[in-house]
Amino acid sequence: MNNWETILKIELPIALPVIMSGIRFATVYLIGWLRLPHLLEAGVLGTLFLTG
Repeated sequence: MNNWETILKIELPIALPVIMSGIRFATVYLIGWLRLPHLLEAGVLGTLFLTG
């Protein structure tokens, strides 16, 4: 196996759960930070996100 085959067939399937949990964590974190200005009525971005 060359380097690319090793990455695609062995390392990527092992790392995929960690990558997906990082994306999920970042999404939840972003939605949480968008909700904060909406609750404080301080920002347009949070209001547009939650009403849209």
